[in-house]
Amino acid sequence: MYDQNVCFKCEKPNLLARDCPTKKPGEPGRSGGQKTQATARVYTLTPIDAKASNDVVTCTLSLFSRHASILFDSGATHSFISNHYEPLTEKIPEPLEPSMSVATSLGDHIICDSVLIGCPIEIQGRILPTDLIIFNMSGFEVILGMDWLSRNHACVDCFNKRVVFKSTSGEEFSFQSVRGSSPPRVISAL
Repeated sequence: MYDQNVCFKCEKPNLLARDCPTKKPGEPGRSGGQKTQATARVYTLTPIDAKASNDVVTCTLSLFSRHASILFDSGATHSFISNHYEPLTEKIPEPLEPSMSVATSLGDHIICDSVLIGCPIEIQGRILPTDLIIFNMSGFEVILGMDWLSRNHACVDCFNKRVVFKSTSGEEFSFQSVRGSSPPRVISAL
């Protein structure tokens, strides 16, 4: 078993494989000062699918003092904001360096190149800031991914539709979403 501070290629201590001097040309790794494109993953659902699913937690929270429909998604590597909601924030987007290729559930890759820094999400009276990558999506205004979940020591309990947070001081607080159900299957006629 390898120590986390040992190169997987040459086994030298305190070296990462991407920086290994034995790396062959063309292998992924050092970019020679060039900016490379980052990769992210997000699989969006519709709000109806999400409410009926036991695998995700959704809610409406305050973002920039406005209501935003939010999906807590442990399958997303990063956090995103809909390009339809972003103009409502009155926050100026900053360039995302390097730009990011986002893989969707349909296998598409969408390039994202803008981010909103320090967006104030309010949960249980606490402000938990996040950086949100602007993404062309509908259904949800915000997807909170693993970058935000791990930074806030969040544990997502999908079955109970609950997210538990632990502050750096050890204080725990939680948020519980309302358990949804499938839309009724009713046919009516007059």
